[in-house]
Order: sequence, then C-alpha cells, then structure tokens
Amino acid sequence: MFQRILTNLKSWAIKIFLGLIALSFAVWGVGDIFRGNSDPVVASIGNIKIRASELIREYDRELKQLREMSGGQIDAEQARAFGIVESALQQIINRASLDQHSGVFAMGVPDSVIAREIRSSPNFRNQQGEFDRRLFEYAIAQNSMDEESFIAALRSDITRTQLINSLITGIKSPNTMTEAIWKFRGEQRSAEFVIIDGTEFTKSPTPNLQELDNFHRENQQMFTKPEYRTVTYVAIQPVDLLDEIDIEEDIIRSEYEYRINEFIIPDQIDLDMVVLATEEAALRALDRINQGENFADVSIGETGLEETDLMLGLVSRKNLLPELADIAFTLLPGDISDPIESDFGWHLLKVNDVLPGHTQNFTEARNTIRESLLVDRAVDLVFELSSHFEDELAGGASLEEAARNLALPVKRVEMVDVNGFNPEGEPHVELPPMAEFLESIFKAGRDADTPFVEAGGNTMYKIRVDQIISPTVQPLDNVRKQATAAWRLKWRDDQAEKLANEFETRVLELGFANATEELELERLSGAPFTRDGSGLEFQISTETVRAIFKLKIGESTNAIKIGKGRYTIGTLRDIIPAIPMTQNSLSSLNAELQQSLQNDVVTSFQAALRGRYDLKINDRLLNNLF
Repeated sequence: MFQRILTNLKSWAIKIFLGLIALSFAVWGVGDIFRGNSDPVVASIGNIKIRASELIREYDRELKQLREMSGGQIDAEQARAFGIVESALQQIINRASLDQHSGVFAMGVPDSVIAREIRSSPNFRNQQGEFDRRLFEYAIAQNSMDEESFIAALRSDITRTQLINSLITGIKSPNTMTEAIWKFRGEQRSAEFVIIDGTEFTKSPTPNLQELDNFHRENQQMFTKPEYRTVTYVAIQPVDLLDEIDIEEDIIRSEYEYRINEFIIPDQIDLDMVVLATEEAALRALDRINQGENFADVSIGETGLEETDLMLGLVSRKNLLPELADIAFTLLPGDISDPIESDFGWHLLKVNDVLPGHTQNFTEARNTIRESLLVDRAVDLVFELSSHFEDELAGGASLEEAARNLALPVKRVEMVDVNGFNPEGEPHVELPPMAEFLESIFKAGRDADTPFVEAGGNTMYKIRVDQIISPTVQPLDNVRKQATAAWRLKWRDDQAEKLANEFETRVLELGFANATEELELERLSGAPFTRDGSGLEFQISTETVRAIFKLKIGESTNAIKIGKGRYTIGTLRDIIPAIPMTQNSLSSLNAELQQSLQNDVVTSFQAALRGRYDLKINDRLLNNLF
C-alpha cells in the first residue's frame, strides 16, 4: 500500500485531472469577475479559505458540462434549481479538506513524479507523440498561469489522490451482498400519480393595499438593503517597489557564500518499489525476480498495480522512510534489495540510476539569490514607507497629504457592502485584491484613525471610512412591483398546498380514482420503475419514489412536496420482482459496489475532516453571488 500512498498516479483523480486538462484550460481561461478586485471568502476549513472566484470557476465548469449533456438547454435559474451551486461548493470543500489534512501530515510529491506526469499527458505531445515544451507553455499561458502555479496545482491533486488511495485500497464487496442488492435494486413498482403545480393557478388575484402592506411587513428581509460603506485607502506593496531597487553584484556573491548550503543538491536515486503484505510474499517475489523474471511484471502480478505505480522516480534520503533509505542508498544501478520491513509491509527496492550530489555554482544560483534579495528589500521598504506614512499623519497631514508627500497613490471605493457588492448587487470593481480589506473597513468607525492593515504578500493598507449607510428596509412604494410579484407567487403556492391537502383527504375517503375524478385532476401513469427512479416518465422527487416502495398494492401516499408550489400523491398498482442475475451482472455489480464502498469511506472521511477542521460557509454571500 505504501507505493500507492507515494506514487499511485494512474488512479481516477489523476486520470480526470490530466485527461480533462484541455477542458480545464478552457474553463480557467474565462474572465474572472474578481480578478484585480477583492475576492471575498465563501467558505473556510482549517487554514484554507475558499474564495468567490474559485467557486465561480467551478460553477461555470459544472454548468458547461450540464449544458453539453442537455444540448445547451439549461439556463442559470435551472442550474440553481438542480443544485449546481451547492455541488460546485461541495467539490471545492472536499478538495480543501484533503489539502488541509495532507498539509498537517506534511505529505509531499517528488519533483520527478510531477515531471513524469506532465510528460506523459497527451495534451502536451506533438504530432510525433513526443512531449513538446512549447505546447505545455502555450497551454498554461492560455490559462493565465505560470509553470510554478500549474505544478503546484498538479502536486496538490496528486497528494489528494495519494491520501484517498491509502484509505480505499483492498475494499471489496462479497458476492452475498452483491446478490441481495441486485434483488433489491431490480424490484420494480407500477404506480399512478397526480401532480399539483402552483404555476397552473394562472388567475392569481391582485393584492389590496392592506394585504400587500402586511406581506411587506412580515417579509422585511426580502426588501432590506445591506449596510454600505465608502472608504479611501492607500496601498503599499512590494511589487510596486521592485523597479526602484538595485542589488550590487558583490552583495549577491556574498549572499551566495553565506547561503551555500541551500545550493547543495543531495545524492539521489531513481527508484522502483513494491510493498507486499507478508515476508513470505516478498521472498516469493524476490525468488521469481532472481530467476530472471522482470521486476515490474512480478510486482504487477503480485499486487495488481500498474507499472507507473511502482515508479518513485528520483528521490533523496528525505523522501524515504529511514529504514528504506539506509539500504536504498547502498545499492548500485540494477540492484534489487532483500525484503525490508516497515509499518506499511515488506518492501522490495530496485535502483535504476544513481545521481551523485553536487553544489550549484554562483552562475547557476545568481538569479535565485538576486530575486530573493529584491523581494526582501522591497518588503523592508514597505514597512519603512508605512512608518513614514504614520509620521506624516502624526504631524497633522491628512491621508491624502501624507500619500502625496510619499508619492503613493490614493484610491477610493464607493458604496460597498460586507460581501464586496455594490448597490446594484454586482461585485465591486474598485476593491483591492485583499480578503482582509472588507473585514477591516467594516470594523472601523467613520473617520477613525485606524492602524495599517497587513495583508498577504507583505502588502500594507491604510484605510479611512468616509461614509456609513446603515441597513434599511425599502419602503413599500419603492418595491411595490417586487412585493406584488412575491405575494402572487406565495398565493399560488398556498393554493397548490390547499388543493393537495384536500386531494389527500378525498383519497382516504373515496379512493384514488374516485378522488381524482371528483376534483377533475389528471392521473399520470407510465412504465414500471425501480427504487432509483429508472423507468419513470415524469419528474417526481426521490421522497415520492421511496414512499411508493413502502406501500402495499392499492395504497396511496400522503401529499408530498416535490418543489416550490408543487405536490404529488401516488398510488401503487403492482410489484414486479427483479430478473435473475447473470455472471456478467454479478461481476459488473461487484465492481460498482466496490467503487461505492470506497466512495462511502472517502465521504465519511471528508465529513470527519469537516468537523475536525471547523468548516464555515458564508450563506449570505452565496445568495448574493447566485
């Protein structure tokens, strides 16, 4: 299992990531409404913050896939009804929870594994089937990413896969369980339904003044404008100061000599590894290899892994368990170790190549050192300028005067709410790219002298709140049209509920068929269907299907709400047993159940991570975004 934890790069997560990478590029390339603006936090788990821009990208990706499957017939409102927003958010939270947990355990992926995965992706190969760096660079450039950020994203994805595979390896479904589930799943029901929809009550009345006033007063949250603030600020950030800094060559050379240990590349080996459950299995595999069989063939036969699962690539001592490193670094190219025991099982190691360590010379290390010195000096300048700025204010200068004296730009954000939206409900285009900005301005008092705010990237912000507009309930006269539409919608929903309850009562008294005829409702019938709804010819809820499967023949369900202003009642006509299971069906269902059991383990694990790392979701921001 250990090699799965380290290098199982052909599992479903990586296949999806690299197999659909072209689609991902297309999605990532769309315009980001938060680019260059404040990017509010939608949710957080542990130390990881999920921002609005990330959620919107994920939502757009899922919406695009849904539209492709439906022939482009899905609009934004339907997507919300289908739960695409919630699905997108949960996908991101799942990834973030795994990232948080793997970070706690300091899990990592060697650079050689990253390089191999990139080179093996067909999306980066030319017509001759060879890796083409120009295609790779073009793809990430089209994505508005650089190589470092792309590799970081790939590394995170591989680490998540390693963590998941360590949980699910070996999980299988016994045949008795498979057969029982086949019978349970295959059983069908034949039923009739009545669906009552509030939208069919088209002749809704116009509310009188008193009714509308009462509705407005009882639903004030629907008509309340949030608090808005206007703020003036000055930003001091290292990136704006880099061009003003010059690092002398002798300082760079001196720094190289001081930091020489950073440029020592340790000994590395190109290593293959297989882990077996027992010493007997490891000795049996080693004996086959010593008799001339290929290391990879034997390992694959013993474990069921793919060849790439065995390849650790280039590793140093720090990438291996101590008990493995002590032996691995004594082997020569082509050598295979005796079985080595660890907490993960019995290991066999094969060394493919040995790369002696060396120290980078000054020319090789110069650019790295210069860039780090530039950044360090720029950071120092940020804090020096912020100190001079405070001195200017202490001397009586206004924020604008202090900025002018230090040649710093002054910026202003008009009317923004706590989630970064303007009064029109759109993301504010003048917000700086700093999550702390909104939090700071909504904590500050009007015209108060607030301290500098230190943000990510060693950026410093000085803010002054110029105006505060408290939350206000909009007068009825200002929202009469919206209030009238909302009242009518509620009236239709109420009428649908009233009719559904009346129909339920009459079914108990008269029976399903007679009650339908009396109330002049349409009876819907179709082909038999299974517990998962397969075979249904019209849209009802999962709750309704479950209710039907609990009935005896001739019985009817209660009125069940299947959407806003929509209700259904069904009656059971017949029970149809499952067809007999074939061997192919058994194998196919076994594989499906294995995946399902593995998913259950992962879902439970992720639920535990959410509790452990304190998941928080900003529901109000979600409502504003979508």
